[in-house]
Amino acid sequence: NPLLDDATFGVIIIAQYCVISSFINISGIVTNTINIAVFMKLGSSEVINISLLGLSVADLGSLVALQFLNICISPWMQTADIPFDSFEVAYLVGGWPRMYTVRVVAWITAFINLERCLCIALPLKVRFILTARRALYVMVVIFVVIAGALSASFITTTLVWKFSPARNKTIVGIGITANRKEVDSITFVISDIFLPISAYVLVIICTVILATKLNFYCKMASSKCVQKSDQVTGKEIKVVKLVNVISWLFIACYFPNAALFSCMAYEPEFNIDGKYRNIFLVCFSYCFIAESINSS
Repeated sequence: NPLLDDATFGVIIIAQYCVISSFINISGIVTNTINIAVFMKLGSSEVINISLLGLSVADLGSLVALQFLNICISPWMQTADIPFDSFEVAYLVGGWPRMYTVRVVAWITAFINLERCLCIALPLKVRFILTARRALYVMVVIFVVIAGALSASFITTTLVWKFSPARNKTIVGIGITANRKEVDSITFVISDIFLPISAYVLVIICTVILATKLNFYCKMASSKCVQKSDQVTGKEIKVVKLVNVISWLFIACYFPNAALFSCMAYEPEFNIDGKYRNIFLVCFSYCFIAESINSS
């Protein structure tokens, strides 16, 4: 690649994928496992607990997929005598599940923000509108709908046995159907543009509303005119602060991802098998680190 030679690319891959990202992923897998156990113990009586449990499950899946990618992309796996192309297997077995969990994380984060906004707009009715059971249904719908949106990619791209001239033997790699371009032209708009960006915009809007309301809560809590509502306000402040931290971290960590997918829409060669392959992988290494930080 004229913009990034293979030697420099290899050094960056080792540093980004094999060291930094792997350390964050392993730490995040441990913390999310603990979070899931805690939320399971807390039960499903409150909407926020169900939402955070769903978020922890999606984060755990994202970190596992990212770590699998890191292992397969490492130079040692590339040169190892194994019966499959680690790069191609990583793309399908690790890359697409990671993309799935990232979309799920985005929409669960959007739902959490929306639920908090409803608490502000309809404080007396929100408990009847968003019950714990309905929140559980929403979690299931998010997981299922996004899986359906990405399923077409697994139809057009599968693992097959094929001959590798470099190794002079048959190994497992990616097989692409003839109608992949037609299918991808549709799924790319839905799964890579609409789903992530719409969730991202929704999170930003709700986060701004919540941040404004948080300032109001803080003023009310410090005001002497508040008496009976102090306890409720204090609880709301804690929840809104938690949601704001999650949201701002999500916005910061997923902005590079959204930007790169926009670049892919405008530059067809900016992809894993295009002219700018090395640049593409290096850019996404930073995205992976940001995703790992958010999911941890």
